[in-house]
Amino acid sequence: MRNSTPDALSGLAPLMRVQPELQQLCRFGAQWASRHDAFEPRGWAPFHLVTHGSCQVDLIGVGRSIPLNSGDALLLPHGSPHVVRSVTTDPLDPDLPPIGTRSDGASLPVKFTADGDADPQTKLICGRLWFESGEHNLIVVALPEAIHVPAERAADSARLQHLVDLMKMELETSRPGATAIANDLASAFFSMVTRSYFEEQPPQAGLLALLRNPQTARAVSAMLGNPGHDWTLDDLASTAASSRASLVRAFQRVANIAPIAFLADLRLQLARHKLAATRASIADIAEQSGYLTEKNFVRAFKRRFALTPSEFRAMAQPAEPATGF
Repeated sequence: MRNSTPDALSGLAPLMRVQPELQQLCRFGAQWASRHDAFEPRGWAPFHLVTHGSCQVDLIGVGRSIPLNSGDALLLPHGSPHVVRSVTTDPLDPDLPPIGTRSDGASLPVKFTADGDADPQTKLICGRLWFESGEHNLIVVALPEAIHVPAERAADSARLQHLVDLMKMELETSRPGATAIANDLASAFFSMVTRSYFEEQPPQAGLLALLRNPQTARAVSAMLGNPGHDWTLDDLASTAASSRASLVRAFQRVANIAPIAFLADLRLQLARHKLAATRASIADIAEQSGYLTEKNFVRAFKRRFALTPSEFRAMAQPAEPATGF
């Protein structure tokens, strides 16, 4: 199944679209700590890339600490609150002010962060990714609280740092197309981090687990290839080279969902992306998503997301990424 991973992730590209915001270029000395609160609104995923030295990341309320060394990358897909600190600093101080504020609570326009040490022992690039398809998309839900890509994975580590460097350069310029290029680079960054997790830490449930199981992966790939097709359970079972009962059992065992229910949710997730990213009519999106009528699509969309397609489209304006450090 390992060889099919890239194709499976490529099929999920609409759900992996993100926009970058590079927040801090950090240089720290011997003793330091920076608190990052949970982002509001939800849908942001902070990341940290260590370019020099080492540090520690404490996940608040989880009791987990992750050591990071030079070349390591860390992504927090669910926007978890955390503290980034030197390895010699005591773990989490609950009174530590969040990064971007002074001890008196006054706001700072954080672009560059340093602790005053002329010879920094640790350097990081810190930023966050905004999921264009929303916080509840099938991929985000399937990801763990933290994804750590260590420098030992030399190829992945070098590529991730190169992508961040390119994002930084694009966001620092006002050249035509800079924002679009940075968004594409950020989406590639997220895809590579997800692939690294997918290959090294086989997920036990959810969409990514479905893609690791040969039987369910064939059915999911078919759905992704043509989500608007009038799929029946017989069609999916034939594509998966299994019986109907075997396919249902496999989906239930791996993701605790029936194949047709999974298809319905996948269609709505992809439709939500189209509503946010295109100007296609709601009727066209309904048809592309496999709904016989626009009315049925609107009803299903509102039941799933508590908004009508028109209401969601009005709210789904792209976040404005930062223009540089």
